[in-house]
Amino acid sequence: MTIGWKPENQQVIAQTIQAGLIHNPEEALDLAVAILRARLKDLGKVRAATPEDRVRAFEDSSPGSSQA
Repeated sequence: MTIGWKPENQQVIAQTIQAGLIHNPEEALDLAVAILRARLKDLGKVRAATPEDRVRAFEDSSPGSSQA
């Protein structure tokens, strides 16, 4: 698979490599995929929740709630 990087993303990846946070562009892709995988996992949890659970979670995360 060939991945085309936007110029602004190439710049960020180059800066990240220079800073020593990653060693090559493939590591940037690995990190992005890991983030997407985690988001999918979280999305699955939300979709599996009942409507009541979703409302409760929304209320708990609203400004002024004790959870926020």
